[in-house]
Amino acid sequence: MGQAGERLDLFDRLDIGMLAVGTTDRRVQRVNAATCRILGRSESELLTMSWDMLLHPADRAAQLVTTRQSAAGGQADGRTGHQADGWPGGQRVVRFARPDGSTVHVLATAILLRDGPDGEPYYLSQFQNITQEMTAHHHLRLLLDNTPVALFLMDPNGRIVFTDGEMNAARVDPDRRSTIVETFQDLPVTPMARRALTGERVCGVIEAYSRHFETHMVPIFSADGAVTSVAVVATDVTEREEALTELRIRAAEQQIVADLGRRALTSLEPDPLWTASATAIADHLHADCVTIHEQHPGHTGPHLAVHVGTPPPGTNAPGELTVPIGPPEHPTAILAVHRSSPFAARECAFIDAVATILAAAAARFQVEREARFHAWHDSLTGLPNRTALLDRLHHALTRTGVGILFIDLDGFKTVNDSLGHHTGDQLLRTIATRLQHAVRPHDTVARLSGDEFAILCGNITSAPTLQTIADRVVTALAQPTTLDGRTVTVTASVGIAISSPELADPDDLLRAADIAMYTAKHSGRGHHLLFDEAMRACLLDRLTTENDLRHALATPGELRLHYQPILNPTGDTIGAEALIRWQHPTRGLLLPDIFIPLAEDTGLITPLGRWALHTACHTAATWTTGPPLIPPPHITINVSARQLTDPDFLPDLTHLLHTTNPDDRYQLCLEITESTLIHDTAAVTATLHALRALGITLYIDDFGSSHSSLSRLHRLPLDGLKIDRRFISTMTDDPTDHAIVTAVIHLAHTLGLTAIAEGIETPAQLAALSTLRCDLLQGCHLARPGPHLPALQPTTGPTWPASEADQPR
Repeated sequence: MGQAGERLDLFDRLDIGMLAVGTTDRRVQRVNAATCRILGRSESELLTMSWDMLLHPADRAAQLVTTRQSAAGGQADGRTGHQADGWPGGQRVVRFARPDGSTVHVLATAILLRDGPDGEPYYLSQFQNITQEMTAHHHLRLLLDNTPVALFLMDPNGRIVFTDGEMNAARVDPDRRSTIVETFQDLPVTPMARRALTGERVCGVIEAYSRHFETHMVPIFSADGAVTSVAVVATDVTEREEALTELRIRAAEQQIVADLGRRALTSLEPDPLWTASATAIADHLHADCVTIHEQHPGHTGPHLAVHVGTPPPGTNAPGELTVPIGPPEHPTAILAVHRSSPFAARECAFIDAVATILAAAAARFQVEREARFHAWHDSLTGLPNRTALLDRLHHALTRTGVGILFIDLDGFKTVNDSLGHHTGDQLLRTIATRLQHAVRPHDTVARLSGDEFAILCGNITSAPTLQTIADRVVTALAQPTTLDGRTVTVTASVGIAISSPELADPDDLLRAADIAMYTAKHSGRGHHLLFDEAMRACLLDRLTTENDLRHALATPGELRLHYQPILNPTGDTIGAEALIRWQHPTRGLLLPDIFIPLAEDTGLITPLGRWALHTACHTAATWTTGPPLIPPPHITINVSARQLTDPDFLPDLTHLLHTTNPDDRYQLCLEITESTLIHDTAAVTATLHALRALGITLYIDDFGSSHSSLSRLHRLPLDGLKIDRRFISTMTDDPTDHAIVTAVIHLAHTLGLTAIAEGIETPAQLAALSTLRCDLLQGCHLARPGPHLPALQPTTGPTWPASEADQPR
């Protein structure tokens, strides 16, 4: 086999593609099996095609241009250069189109030969299928071109020997083989490169050319362990770093807001919170100055409360960014931030968040201020209350002599009950104003409760100073006041106490003044008294008596009724008055004068009066046996003003009469004190008419002892006037009192009322009353009170002639 034959045999047996192409017609002359596999065509098919037909359509036009350029340049050496017919020498990548439409990439090598059978030259090309490699290369290129990644290969001297990716074109000159120092001078990458060249794997984020790159440097070692190069991968993470930076800033802002929120919950006063907030804003935003101006009610403009940094000229001038703290229309304060650079939206949001925290805190401060004010002040008058007074008194007692004036209004309840609570409240406010004008500038006026006030006076060394102030108070409060068109006059009882070693406690000092006030009120209203220890003893006795009386009401047998006969002028017993007595377990039998005033003051008069009324009525029901007498005997008992205004009084009395007196065995007579009629409230008048409708006889007791209006007597459902015993006791010795008794009896007869005299102690008094034709008589000279009802005698009538006008109803 010759040389040509051996070549052909090798041609067929090679695993790489072999292809012979004519130089003139460029037709395929011979192929091997590997070529058929690579191109996806049969040998017979390929032998009918030209080289150009096998090329990818997109490459055919470029091949034609190359061929023409090669022909114009002349013939080249058969094995080493481009040929005149345009076939290039060396290697190149060629794309072929397969019948199924796919593309195959081959690495082709072509030489020009002239050993054909006909002596014509031809090209012999061998090629390898590199489609997978080209696909991978294409994908890699896509990755490099479309991801923020830059690749570098650095030699041991720090020169960049390869680069690709995002930064290579702009920063690296491959022809110069720039060093890493030249490319990234003055950037953190240089120390990283030096560490990598020593064999250390290095990674980190660097900032270069206004971008952030996450850089990994991996040393590549030779077999002997020396660093031959360093692979550098730099990924653009600018967006990530900016997001992280933003996140860190927001986290810091949230932490600031959270810290200020916690401080806002615990701060007792606004100033420390204002300062902390302004400092936090100034530090975080690098502000030149942060100010907070408070808006105080009643002030014409804002007040600079806090400034951090250098305040701008004019402390009330608005800053570059101002935010209201609280409702925009009525802010509590104004937050102003001054900075030369503009504010970003995030920074504005941060300032708004801080302002929101401060607004909530300001609202809390306001609520707490109001709560403290209400806790220490009276809501009606605005004066300090008892708590505030005791606190100030506690501090005052540590310094100098202290005096207390305890003030109670005389007659305030009457105003409140008759004119209503609205008028009563107006009066209390007026009293508060007058007290403030009556005291010294540094004295404290406080409202303790209801109609009780107190004045705390400092620097007191003697009683006269306090007594002078008390005189001014009593005088000021006694002045008439016009309320809702009515003239109202109240007086004040004032108790005075001065601090001493025995009165060094606030409660003790106030209690002493209270005791003095109570004593002043009971010894004559509208004046003042200075405390002494005898008053305390008297009050303790009163408290003991009150407790004992409460016990007596709950204990059968201690309270008793004694009955004093009531006689007509002929000496016949026509009834009896039930008089209450108290059999005290240690003090013996007590008369009403000892405990009835106490019962009136404490409200015990209501249960006490109910007990007396029930006892008297049940006893009177057993007074006689057999048919009822005509007229029935009178059982007389006193009732108080408190009982008449008690809503349970009338229903209870109605039931009592139905139970004990269904057949009129006795005539119930109720005695009402003259002072009760002074008020003439609608409630009392309505009760009197209701009592009269029940058939009850009504007398005015102690007539002449008060100042009731005579014009009202004929409008009230009354049956008799009971003359005050004080006039009876002196009528035989004092012509004036005799004249008064005469006038009362004549008045009663003129009005058609029964005249009753009580307290007859002497025969002369009896004779004088008989002469004046008094209708009913009562007194120890006639019969003393006893524990049993008196025996009854038939009534024969008066022993003197009587006109029709003089007859009792």
